[in-house]
Amino acid sequence: MAASMEAIGAARMRLLRSRETDAGMPSTCKHVDLGAVATLTKTEQVVSDLKLQNTFLEDQVKRLSDQLSKFQALGFTMDNKSPGGRSGDGMSPTGFLEGMVEGAPLPPWLTDAQYLSPLLVAYDQRLLEQEKQMEEQDSQVRAMRARVEEVVYENERLAGDLSHHMMLLNNRAEANVSALPDEYQELLGRIQLLTKENDLLVMHQQAQAKDLQQMSQTLEERTASMVKMQTEASGIIHARDQALHDVKELDSVCNELQAEMQAMAEKVVDLERGSSKLQSVVKAKEDARKVLDDLNKQLQGQLEALREEHQRTCAREEQANGLNAALQRDLDTTRAAAHQAGEELAVARRDAGELREAAAALEARLAEYNRKDIEVFQRIKQAKTSAEEAVLARDQVLAREAGLDAELADLRRQLAEERTGFARQLEAEVERATASTQRANQNLREDSKRLEARVAEAEAELER
Repeated sequence: MAASMEAIGAARMRLLRSRETDAGMPSTCKHVDLGAVATLTKTEQVVSDLKLQNTFLEDQVKRLSDQLSKFQALGFTMDNKSPGGRSGDGMSPTGFLEGMVEGAPLPPWLTDAQYLSPLLVAYDQRLLEQEKQMEEQDSQVRAMRARVEEVVYENERLAGDLSHHMMLLNNRAEANVSALPDEYQELLGRIQLLTKENDLLVMHQQAQAKDLQQMSQTLEERTASMVKMQTEASGIIHARDQALHDVKELDSVCNELQAEMQAMAEKVVDLERGSSKLQSVVKAKEDARKVLDDLNKQLQGQLEALREEHQRTCAREEQANGLNAALQRDLDTTRAAAHQAGEELAVARRDAGELREAAAALEARLAEYNRKDIEVFQRIKQAKTSAEEAVLARDQVLAREAGLDAELADLRRQLAEERTGFARQLEAEVERATASTQRANQNLREDSKRLEARVAEAEAELER
């Protein structure tokens, strides 16, 4: 444009010199400056080229506005740090405007994806970490589910065996209930009490297995959400690649927008502050998830302890069944001895004394077993209380996580509002630049019209 203005000025000077030279001379003796006429023809061609260039620039400004809107929608920032946290070649926000001089090489923020979109690179790294964590958690859940199935199968088998033996014992007890002493009836009552406690343990274990299944379902839902996030991230990466391709085409237009980019740098710093606050909120959310994982591990440890206590209780129950069978055999022997003759009465009394001693020892053992069972029941109550506390803590952590999600949504909404305002301001600046260009073009058209009028006057004078 400067060259065209110089050409127009030179044409005007030649016309003035021609008029001064030809003043006072007859029309037949006037000198016709063919060079000036040729220059005017070239000037008309330059004006036509300028009109075409103006149309091209208007189209480029429109394309630039559309691309900037896309970048803002994708979270485009001109960060001066690489995703690793190291400074990107020591460039400040104003340093991004350097290297745009005519003939200079392209700056890295136009060719390097780490400078152009560091937030997307960090987001990709975070997705990879989340995928690894989800794979580890899936393997742990599968292993835990297999162990729970084994324990449930073993418990069902033991419960079936216990019910079968209890049925046999009840049938045998009903057949001999009239001949059993009160001590043995009390022993049977205690065995029934142990059976009921064992049923309570099985019910508690089933409730814990149900809680574990709910936790596994929650983990699967989170896995589905992570897959959805990965799909969205791949779409964002595709859009980023398309944006990089478009940025390379906008290299010539960026030379004319250096002044606007200097004003944008300050607003980009504000956006980076909002982004750092958003990252701190995400970190707090990750800490809350770690606390929830620790609580889940504690609950699993308590579940294993309850399983061990249940196994020990089953073993003690088998010992009690063995002692009951031995007592039954001793009782049969005593009944056979009671039917013997009177001369064997002393031997029968001695056997009865031994039987009483064995019954006393058995009662002492049963008292010890009862005390241990009470301790086990208390431990179960404590474990249940701990499990309830863990569930309450888990609910609190989930509530805290929901609050963090709400805060994160507010921050995203604020960031979107700031981006919208920034886009509107940029559009206003582009509109002002377009209006300024249009005014310059209008002035150029007016100058061209005046020049054409003068050329017409010069041609009229030449014809005269």
